[in-house]
Amino acid sequence: MMGASLAHALRHHAHFSGEIIAVVRSDRSAAALREKGLADTILVDVDPTTLAQYNPDFVVLGTPVLSLVEMLPLLRLDCPVTDMGSTRLAIERAARGTTLRFAGSHPMCGSENSGPEALVPDLFVNRLCIIINGIEEAVVDRDADLLDSIETFWKELGMHTFRLDATTHDRIVAGLSHGPHFLSSALAMTYLSDPLLLAKNEESPCAITGGGLRDMLRIAGSNPVMWRDILATNQRPIVDFLKSFRNELDTLIQNAERSDTDWVLTYQGRAHEVRDRIYGNARMGNGSSANLIPATHEASSSLVVGSENAKPRILSLDGPAGSGKSTVAGIIARRLGCLHADSGAIYRSLTYACMQLLGEQASPEEFGRVFLEQTPDPHGFALRVDYDNGKQLHYLNEEELGLKIRTPSVTARIRYIADHAQYRNRVNELLRELGAKTALIVDGRDIGTVVFPDTPFKFYLDAAVRTRAERRRKELIESGMEAPSLEELEKQIADRDEQDRNRKIGALQIPPGAILIDTSNIDRDMVVSGILAHLQEQF
Repeated sequence: MMGASLAHALRHHAHFSGEIIAVVRSDRSAAALREKGLADTILVDVDPTTLAQYNPDFVVLGTPVLSLVEMLPLLRLDCPVTDMGSTRLAIERAARGTTLRFAGSHPMCGSENSGPEALVPDLFVNRLCIIINGIEEAVVDRDADLLDSIETFWKELGMHTFRLDATTHDRIVAGLSHGPHFLSSALAMTYLSDPLLLAKNEESPCAITGGGLRDMLRIAGSNPVMWRDILATNQRPIVDFLKSFRNELDTLIQNAERSDTDWVLTYQGRAHEVRDRIYGNARMGNGSSANLIPATHEASSSLVVGSENAKPRILSLDGPAGSGKSTVAGIIARRLGCLHADSGAIYRSLTYACMQLLGEQASPEEFGRVFLEQTPDPHGFALRVDYDNGKQLHYLNEEELGLKIRTPSVTARIRYIADHAQYRNRVNELLRELGAKTALIVDGRDIGTVVFPDTPFKFYLDAAVRTRAERRRKELIESGMEAPSLEELEKQIADRDEQDRNRKIGALQIPPGAILIDTSNIDRDMVVSGILAHLQEQF
């Protein structure tokens, strides 16, 4: 997955024009890369000692850790070499027995999914990459120029970098990443002890779970080979963390058995403080990014940008489909006492109106052909947008459309409307007219770049394709609509991302100066808190 995502990032990088040579272990992986056009040369299960004949300028190794340890002594390369391994000490020791120009990397952006089919187009954007500068903190022995070149490579892909020695890295990552992964699997295994719980959950038309459990189990059972290698090469720090967790769990059980429950107030409060310390490392200045979200802050009255003495302001929230931008925009609008303009819903309303006028047609492609031939005047529809207690409503011929604009049929046809210059201009006119009258939170894919490029309040939300597919499926099920399989939704979203980024009009872009927030592993309350905290700093 990470190798394919890296090839995709390079292939679509504005300044990369070199050749990509991919080395894979199976014909299946080779076929997937070939189908996606991600490499110029694809080698299957080759002898590592022969790689020098291809004269690479830069090599990134993406195999599991134990395979990497075995491979390093076999390589005969004179170019910079780095890797993407999750544990460092074993790799660093193996590299020091070679003459390679090697400096290790750990991009902190993996996924519970594996294989080239699971590639994430923007996997590395706004994520952290740890660069290893030595074996121990007191001995930084890697060549400075080599470290700089590898650091530059990852930064060009949109990553933030942080230098650590291998020993410190393994201890820290055991607690902040490796240990929690095993705890997620242990939590999943716990449910095997209660067959009734599993049976009733399976019988229910929807899973009897909340978002919290979904988030806690998301990484359970990830790539077994990778996690075997991680444990094998970082066993002691991981075991130490698991023992520490066991001690805390024992304390929790002892407290929970008490008749007095007031301890929960203090316990939850302390846990909240620790959570905020862990997720409080984001740099939230203009032009920076935020993968980790700062502590919760409620909006003060000075942040109510719709107050009568304040000039109306626009806050833009851009991002791909399913990144959570509409949900977050709605919450922030309610917190700040202003309106939320969902531009996507307006496009959906126009799509529905065109479908009513032109007919749904036999397929989305046929609808698109008819639409382009006849192209109704977007000003000709009796379509209006209204608000009821802050909720955006859409009316066609005075009929409130409700969920009619959320059907899969509308979703499949909206691209023809959203790609048409007349319709984009019409929606942008409506948004600007509204923004001239009142404070507005607007979400879309080109709000901060095209519609309101001058607003100083720009945010860009993103999330892994798998996460967005899960959210979309849950939304459809909870709305009582038929939901495609998760795999089908993943494909739809990945295809939609590709289309959105390459559109001639209104392409999905990160607005200049926007703050980037990856919502894959954080809940919406933390996203909202981070945005409000940044706004509070600006006033």
